[in-house]
Amino acid sequence: VAESVNAAIEDIDPSIQVISEPGRYYVDSAFTLAALVQGKKLIKTEDGVKHVYYINDGTYGAFIEEMLDIRQKLPTPLFQ
Repeated sequence: VAESVNAAIEDIDPSIQVISEPGRYYVDSAFTLAALVQGKKLIKTEDGVKHVYYINDGTYGAFIEEMLDIRQKLPTPLFQ
């Protein structure tokens, strides 16, 4: 399987180098979280307005890996 993935990456952009744990190599991008927005607020900043959303999950739930790996994923809403 790794040979197929590496060949596909080579076709897309030969300058990309992928280094990963075997388990994450296959499933890292497959994460989907459905959460309820329980609250929201606007915070005025020097650059304008910042939107803050509160959901029914947190750091010690679905986001524990992001905390431990020190990486961020940007959420994408399912509905506008």
